[in-house]
Amino acid sequence: MSEGIERFRNLLYLYKAEFIKNSFFYRLSLNRRSDIFDTSKFIPDPWEGNPDSGKNILNGEFYSLLLNHPIDILNIFSQKKWKESKFISDFFWLRDIQAIGGNSGRKYAQNLISAFISSYKKTRKFWKYDEIWNCATLGERIVNWILSYTFFASGSSDNFQKTLLSSIDEQLSHLLKCYKAEFNPYSKLMALKGIVFCYCVMKFRHKKKIFLLINEICELIDNANNSFLKMSPKDYFHIFRSLLEIRFIVKINNINLPDLFLTTLSKMAANIRALRLGNGELSMHPRNSNENMLFIPSSRIIDTALSIVDIKDNASLDLGFDRLATKKSTLIINTKTYNMKSIFNPLKEPGINIFDFEASFGMNKLLHRSDISVLYNNHRIKLGKNSQNFSKREIKNNTLLFEGESQFFNNFFKFAFKRELKCFSNFSKLEGRELIFLSKPNTEFFVRFVFNENAELCQTDERGVLVIFSQTAYDFKYIFNDKLSLKIRKLKFPTVEITAISDGKNEIECNWTIEERE
Repeated sequence: MSEGIERFRNLLYLYKAEFIKNSFFYRLSLNRRSDIFDTSKFIPDPWEGNPDSGKNILNGEFYSLLLNHPIDILNIFSQKKWKESKFISDFFWLRDIQAIGGNSGRKYAQNLISAFISSYKKTRKFWKYDEIWNCATLGERIVNWILSYTFFASGSSDNFQKTLLSSIDEQLSHLLKCYKAEFNPYSKLMALKGIVFCYCVMKFRHKKKIFLLINEICELIDNANNSFLKMSPKDYFHIFRSLLEIRFIVKINNINLPDLFLTTLSKMAANIRALRLGNGELSMHPRNSNENMLFIPSSRIIDTALSIVDIKDNASLDLGFDRLATKKSTLIINTKTYNMKSIFNPLKEPGINIFDFEASFGMNKLLHRSDISVLYNNHRIKLGKNSQNFSKREIKNNTLLFEGESQFFNNFFKFAFKRELKCFSNFSKLEGRELIFLSKPNTEFFVRFVFNENAELCQTDERGVLVIFSQTAYDFKYIFNDKLSLKIRKLKFPTVEITAISDGKNEIECNWTIEERE
């Protein structure tokens, strides 16, 4: 009943927001005051940027995994290329320019922000570009401008500072009118973060409003906890990092955070530790990923975030992942069903995304993804409501063993897929066994291994591939089945694909190994 009332309220807020925004006078109703902020309260960015990425931005060659080609950010903003602006309009990359330091980086950051403000300044219905003005992006942009203010705005001209601060006030005013109509809890949290930041750095104290916003955030966390757990590890970390940023900013107003807020941080920190691979980076599984959020945390940023949170409860929640870790290797395995395409999958067709995994040997993240795909009568099988998944793990003779089984059935097709994975304590080696049981013959079956984008693949024989990454050589081999064939795809991410057709049989078996050469 309460959920229905809350949904009705959100619909009412949405109706009001849309009605107000369509008014001719909406733009005139937004605040644009530059004298309400106390810039001495603007805290410095606590997160480390990447100077190499910063140099690329200055050279007009910003690049991200979600973009097909490098882009010139200044040109994108100046030419009002809205389609590409959605990838950069939250300004998360400002810290990369800040990592370079110097006047050239500072001046370029000023030019980029000026170009962005100019791009919408005379547009009455600026909000119609929803991918640039949605609640999540808007909240992030406000926060990133405030965090980087001491870098790019201190010592700048009075006119630039006035333009910048009035733009923040205008964006805040727009956000306050619209955020309650937001249904997505992730986007709403980012919006609330931006509002909290603004109230915390104003000249006049807004302690009561900040208290109410913190309570709203706690209520959101409590209600949306299950949906947050289903997000990709990247987005899950970003929620954790956002809560930390809120904790940073409220300290300057001497506000004590509720126990629920601090307990949530502690539990999320335990979960994030469980999602780290051997190189210190997070798993990059695509589950329910926020496509507009391009920020991929480095191991240094993850270390920083975890170092400032006390983990009081080491029992992490069920995130739908299992972790196998030895001295030599680490695996993160997806144990729940999500038919989503990963940015690390260069193939057009998605896999069934159950028991797909990532792997690293020591500090080398070798495998971005390994999954399976099943094709029957040109129909790509996706697991749905009628599927059941089972998994377990155990330790035998210094070997970690994972077993996962998934059963799928509908009116015309049934199959069961079983994956066994082994990693060893004393040497860098993975062993895998794939078993598939089919109700229909002549079904195509694929096992795919997507390697690190910097890896080099060279086929050694019809059943073997040499993988060279970070000056280390690995042997990839598959064995025991004459009906299987191996294919190498040299795309953005080098991929090995083992394919088979059931060929009148109802069972397929595939065994493979990946082992570091001595």
